[in-house]
Amino acid sequence: MQLIFLCSIIYDIIEAQKGVSYCMTNFIKPDKFTDQTAIAADERRDHYDICNEQILEMEIVPDILFVGDSITCNWVVDLYLGKWGYLVNRGIGGDNTLYINKRADGDVFQLKPKRVVYMAGTNDLMAIHPDFWWNIAGRDADEVIENTLLNIEEFAKRCKDTALYLCSVIPSKLPVPYDKDAYNKAIVKLNKGIEDICKKYGAIYVDYHSHMCSSDGLTVKDGLTHEGVHPNCKGYQVMADVLEKYLEI
Repeated sequence: MQLIFLCSIIYDIIEAQKGVSYCMTNFIKPDKFTDQTAIAADERRDHYDICNEQILEMEIVPDILFVGDSITCNWVVDLYLGKWGYLVNRGIGGDNTLYINKRADGDVFQLKPKRVVYMAGTNDLMAIHPDFWWNIAGRDADEVIENTLLNIEEFAKRCKDTALYLCSVIPSKLPVPYDKDAYNKAIVKLNKGIEDICKKYGAIYVDYHSHMCSSDGLTVKDGLTHEGVHPNCKGYQVMADVLEKYLEI
């Protein structure tokens, strides 16, 4: 009898809470992009939605918002650039330029940051490599670069009222079986396109690449990454030093 009574109370409480919202009503929450195949952009969706809500509720304007892939996500930006105010990091490991655009309304534009530091393209360019596991040929490098630049340009078009810093893709030193030479040459070509977009839309081109590159102009300097791709502390310090020069302009 007591159990029935308790269940009745719980049912009444649940019914009373239907339709009651404990979060903002005017709050953009990007839907997850798939229920079947894993998409990197979905990885931190719930976490970023909760964080975005708090920023909006508190009516705080980020001084700088960083958006990108794992290189951005792993960067503890406050340690290096904390003097520049309230910093928000919306990097997601494995993300690419297409899905950054898809989540930009929620993770960037609704927060109305004073400045946006955008760095992406590393994962887009991975498509030029063949998939030996599934026996799939790599895509044409020029096609991949063109599509990546179209995505970056689409983002730049939306930053008319925001100071935009488009960052170069950093050099790498990929292991076998990747074709590191083809990949690094694609990075150089992509970066030239990013620089051209900056000129077209009045964005600031942040040149990490030349400051992190070996004398060959292609591969990353020794001691700046963990495994040839992701920066270590020294690598992030180089990036912070470079970015600060542009922030001071």
